Amino acid sequence: MTSKFTELAIDCADPKGLARFWCSVLDYVVQDEDDGTVTIGFPDGA
Repeated sequence: MTSKFTELAIDCADPKGLARFWCSVLDYVVQDEDDGTVTIGFPDGA
């Protein structure tokens, strides 16, 4: 049986800055920003 890691939640003081960092490292984009929560992922939403 295999598994796939798909989600990770991180509590931090600067979620937008952390999202920018991981987007640049992983070639992701910001998909959603809402009330201190930032969601990133593949550019095409996959």
